[in-house]
Amino acid sequence: MLKYLAGSGLLLLLVIILLILKRKMKKKSLPVTTSLPAPEIELELRIRELWQQKLPQKGEYKLFFILLGEIIKHFLARVYSFNADDFTTTEINAQLKSSEKDSAIVACLENIFQQADLVKFAEQIPETKVISALAEKITTMTGKYKKRRSLEIEANHVQTGR
Repeated sequence: MLKYLAGSGLLLLLVIILLILKRKMKKKSLPVTTSLPAPEIELELRIRELWQQKLPQKGEYKLFFILLGEIIKHFLARVYSFNADDFTTTEINAQLKSSEKDSAIVACLENIFQQADLVKFAEQIPETKVISALAEKITTMTGKYKKRRSLEIEANHVQTGR
């Protein structure tokens, strides 16, 4: 009889512990997920962070272009819904030509990837003016995407009557 009481008491204790744990788990709320900024805003922020590292000024051209390529490929994946990380420069350019209507944007991206390939694979050291021109091209391109986004937002507001 004593064995049954001890066993029942132990079982009761386990049930109570499980109920307490279950309540604590319910009280823990799920972490709040933050939404990603628009792709062009994320691009702008990540490019700004890259420039702040001053890699070209330190002579770290290859690392700079590797990181720049990763940033832009991530952007392209978000905007055009293809896995740019798995594409070669030629494949990316072909995908862009079929997806992007603005030839200036396509030309800008082709130029960036071409310059990156020269630095990464041919170990070419770009001149300072090439790096400066690259910064201007990226800023112009980002501005075009931002303008496009604002026009889309305006069009959506007009359609919904806001």
